[in-house]
Amino acid sequence: SSAAAAAAIPARRGGFKDSGSVAVGGELPLVAPVPLSSERDFRQEMEVATATLALAPNPDWLGRMAAMTRVEALILGGAVEQFPEAFVEVSRPLTASLSLQFKERRSSITRQACHLIAVLAAVLGPRFEAQAVGILPTLVSQLVITVQIMAETSDACIKEILVRCPTPRVLQYICDATCKEKNPKTRQWCAGYLRLILESWEVGSWGRSLDFVEAAIRFSAQDSLVDTRSAGRSAFAAYCRVIPDRAMAFYSRLEGSLQEKLKTALTGSGGGGGGGG
Repeated sequence: SSAAAAAAIPARRGGFKDSGSVAVGGELPLVAPVPLSSERDFRQEMEVATATLALAPNPDWLGRMAAMTRVEALILGGAVEQFPEAFVEVSRPLTASLSLQFKERRSSITRQACHLIAVLAAVLGPRFEAQAVGILPTLVSQLVITVQIMAETSDACIKEILVRCPTPRVLQYICDATCKEKNPKTRQWCAGYLRLILESWEVGSWGRSLDFVEAAIRFSAQDSLVDTRSAGRSAFAAYCRVIPDRAMAFYSRLEGSLQEKLKTALTGSGGGGGGGG
């Protein structure tokens, strides 16, 4: 069930403490299921939570924490199963309000927002595509900030979205970011996510977007950072394993210098680290 999927999202539980911009302990607040019997009540609850979150950044961060835990409580209480169409509808403005939580450098708020985004991705799956495409740029921007816990939390959230929402528009965003992001470290992360997609998604989820995949492999394999180039080779190796004929046709069209960079991937030895952590 959706409630079970939400409950399965990894989280350190036990209460939050954050008197400033740095959290202590890293826990998320305990959440008990809250069942609702009417769609009207559900919509009202979600409207209140969304409006509260839309005020960010504001001094009442505890109120915003409470709003996020209330939404999770409704999910655990079965709201997705009871009101499926309404839930998808209200999740759109909710996700937009969640993106505002990253405007302030408060680690507890970031962790809670990332956790709730991951819960939404888990319970909605591919129906979360539009919201995912809207929130991914904000999450990706967090990867290069200097507060390590916030960057790590955003990375984990992105990976959860990629696992739960394997859809064409999500793939296109990752490919475009791999090619076009100005920050070299951001491109490194995104090349790692591309590798993760090609290694873990069913080919049916990305097999119709090969032009985007090939462009991202081409760019990452020539990137200025060695880890990005390594991730590009690993992505190409995955491409070769899954769709060998198309991968070899792509390889044959590349200029000689780029073929040389990707050559090790043809023997399965492209390996290496990079991007997504």
